[in-house]
Amino acid sequence: TSGTTGSSTGVCLSHHNICSDIYYTCQTVKIYPEDKTLYILPIHHTYECSLDFLLVFSKGGTTTYCDGLTKVQKNMAEYNPSILVVVPALLKVLNKRIKKAIAADCPAKYKPYYENESLASALSKTHFLIRKIICSKVRKTLGGNLRLFIVGAAELDTQLVEDFGALGIRTLQGYGLTECSPLLAGNNDFHLNVASTGEAIPGVELKIDNPNEEGIGEILARGENIMLGYYNDPEATEAVFRDGWFCTGDLGYMSKEGLLYVKGRFKSLLISSDGEKYSPEGIEEALVEKSPYIDQVMLYNNQSAYTTDVVVPNRDQLIRSLKAQNLDLTTEDGRKAALKILDGELNKYKKGGEFEGMFPERWLPSCFAVLAEPFTEQNQMINSTMKMVRGKIEKAYANRIDYLYTAEGKQTFNQQNIDCLK
Repeated sequence: TSGTTGSSTGVCLSHHNICSDIYYTCQTVKIYPEDKTLYILPIHHTYECSLDFLLVFSKGGTTTYCDGLTKVQKNMAEYNPSILVVVPALLKVLNKRIKKAIAADCPAKYKPYYENESLASALSKTHFLIRKIICSKVRKTLGGNLRLFIVGAAELDTQLVEDFGALGIRTLQGYGLTECSPLLAGNNDFHLNVASTGEAIPGVELKIDNPNEEGIGEILARGENIMLGYYNDPEATEAVFRDGWFCTGDLGYMSKEGLLYVKGRFKSLLISSDGEKYSPEGIEEALVEKSPYIDQVMLYNNQSAYTTDVVVPNRDQLIRSLKAQNLDLTTEDGRKAALKILDGELNKYKKGGEFEGMFPERWLPSCFAVLAEPFTEQNQMINSTMKMVRGKIEKAYANRIDYLYTAEGKQTFNQQNIDCLK
């Protein structure tokens, strides 16, 4: 397992587990002998190994290897892949680069669209002949043959599906875990609902355990693809099986149409002082997506009176904004102005703010700690599928988090925040 919310654990998957997952996936997602894929994610991950390497091989397709994240565009031009298996973070980066490249090259009258709107929206407002030229150029930079993104490992912004769809590239989101070889459900060639993570693949049963009034509960699964158990850990194995069902540890609900909606993980839940629980992923995603000043953020509440968060700011954007005020980060006034900007971004979700009502106010962070170092694979605060490793972040910044629950630390302009912006 990736160890996102705890220690990494060895998972025993049989040939039958993996082959059944591939067999049933091929019944709903069409893979052809002429398809070619480019490995971007680590091959030792079940997601990459099963749903890229083995899936494409099983249909006689061709597989190629990426030389590294900085070489993706070069490799795509070299190998002309038709399928890419990716995580949402990579799609976001690709989407931003595409929009930036189009804005720099398109006629001036269309430039504001590509700078301020979604790619799909901007393309819809572009003359059809120019749009055709733009789409052709973009697809050429992606190798010329790309037809399908298979996306998993984290929540997918539906806007990305629309944006790449406007370029003629289909995006299918799936849901699964290492313990399930990994795929349990997904959108497919016969049914696409971008707001959901799709329907259970053939051979898999899903149900929601102990749902609340909104129908949200733990996602349980059973099928031929479920693991044999955890390596040398019978106690952990026994703990995740209940009456023959595998307990995923994820929260979600099922629609009347049988579509699965994943809402977060039990182990990453915020827990208030009165015991109420809330999943932080939606808030974190919104803060990063809607603010140019926030690169990374993690919310925290472990039975406390209020929620806090640790923030990795986008220094370049802050510096540009401060420059317009004749300030910079070399002075304390500049650093306080930067903290005021960050505070303003968080307040947009509170009463009277631009995004008021998007989330329950009691779960919005009351204060924040600015971090000097980003979450990276090197410091082990994100894993190779770009997901935050909450336990490591909480441990590394335990003192900063504790400080936020003091009278001094709750103040936006506390000395630790000011010092971290130097």
